[in-house]
Amino acid sequence: MLRKTWKPRLAKSAWRAASRIQALLMVTGLGRIQRLDVLREQAKKRILRGLQSGELLLLEAGGYPIYVFNRPHFHGVYLRQSYETYTVQLFQDAVRPGATVLDLGANIGYFSLVAAEKAGAQGSVYAFEPGPENLEVLKRNIEINGFTNIRVVPKAVGEESKTVMLHLAADSDQHSLFVPPMVGTKGTISVECIALDDFLDGVTPDVVKMDIEGNELRALDGMRETVAMSKSLVMFVELNPVCLRGAQAQARDLVLRLRDLGFELGFIDEDARAVGPVTDDYLRAIERRPPGWFANLYCTKGLPNPRSGRA
Repeated sequence: MLRKTWKPRLAKSAWRAASRIQALLMVTGLGRIQRLDVLREQAKKRILRGLQSGELLLLEAGGYPIYVFNRPHFHGVYLRQSYETYTVQLFQDAVRPGATVLDLGANIGYFSLVAAEKAGAQGSVYAFEPGPENLEVLKRNIEINGFTNIRVVPKAVGEESKTVMLHLAADSDQHSLFVPPMVGTKGTISVECIALDDFLDGVTPDVVKMDIEGNELRALDGMRETVAMSKSLVMFVELNPVCLRGAQAQARDLVLRLRDLGFELGFIDEDARAVGPVTDDYLRAIERRPPGWFANLYCTKGLPNPRSGRA
C-alpha cells in the first residue's frame, strides 16, 4: 500500500483544532465577537482550498487518504470524524485475513478500504456501487491507497438480475432505487441490478456490509441461497425507517426477514459503543424517531452475537 500522505492528516488536525478553539470562544463569550468569527471562517476556507482537487477534497479518514466531494455534508462527516466509528471498529474485528467481503452500497469506498487492509492480499473485497459519480471517486480512493484486492462492481443489488432506475439524490450517499425521502433528486438513470446468488454462484462471503437506502429486503431475497450455504457470516445492515417506508416496508419487516434467514441480531449503539438487543420496545421506539435517524444492525449466522434479545 502507498505511504499515507501527510497533507490531509495535517489539515484535518488543523480543522479539529479550529473547532475546539471555536467551542472555547463560545464558552468564554468571545465567539460572539464578529472579527473573530470572520477570522475563523477564513481559516477554514484556507484549509479547504489546500485540500481541494477539482470538485474533490483529499482528506485522511481512519488512517487512509481519501477523496470526498467538496460539499458541506462530506465536510461534516469526514473532517469532524463523525462517520460510524464503533460500527467501523466492529467491522474491522469481523474481517479476518483471507476473508471475502461484500460492500453493498460502497459509495466512495471507506468501508471497502478498511476491508481490503484487514482481508489482506489473500482476501477479496467486492465493492458494489451503481452511482456513476460515486464510482469515479471510489476508483480514485482504491488507487491512491494502492489496494489490488478490491473489485469494483458497478451494479445495484436486488431480488433478481434486471435493469432498474436509480434516483440520483442531491447528496451522493443517498442515491436510491426509490425516491429519496429526505433530499432532492437530480434525475434518474438506468443501471444494472444483480441478485447476489447469481453473482456469487456458490461463493460464500464472510462479511457483508449493506447500506442501500431501503432496498435491503429485496437484496436479502436475492441472496437466500448464499446465506443458506454460509456456515458463518457477519452482516452489518443499515436500519433506516424512513428509507424502508419509501420501499413500502417497515423496520420490523427487515428484522423479521433477517431472523427468517437465520441471523441473530443486535443494534449498534454508537453513543454507548455497545451492541444492544433488538426487542419489541426497541422497534416501537425507532418508529417514533425523527426522519433522518438510522442505526446499524449487527447480524451473525453461526457465530456469537454480543446481544440478540428477540422481539
